[in-house]
Amino acid sequence: MFHDNENKNLYTITLGDLEEAEFKLELKRKAAKSEKELEYIDATEKMRDVQLSASQMITFPITTGITSQAFKSQKVKYFNDFLPHTNMAFVSDVDNIKSVSKINNLMFVPMTREDGTSNGVI
Repeated sequence: MFHDNENKNLYTITLGDLEEAEFKLELKRKAAKSEKELEYIDATEKMRDVQLSASQMITFPITTGITSQAFKSQKVKYFNDFLPHTNMAFVSDVDNIKSVSKINNLMFVPMTREDGTSNGVI
């Protein structure tokens, strides 16, 4: 997640249709019958303009979840044998965006700039 300093929140990006487009591209590349066809597919792909829309950005309050704790403290937060129901700070919508059903180990690492300020969390 990245920090949006202007709006005071954390956000992540979902590529949605872009992920599907990349999958379809790979299928086209595998189906290419000649080197010339493969070159054409690759040249066409390079011309595609990728733009992010507001619907692809998922924002969260900077006060929610273990993710925000790691961001604000600028310290790594890690858990072995993690049980979500035993950690009151855990917020599934923020700390488990992909909705992984069984979490064994969990780690939140703040990303910092050269000046030491945090600009996001991995």
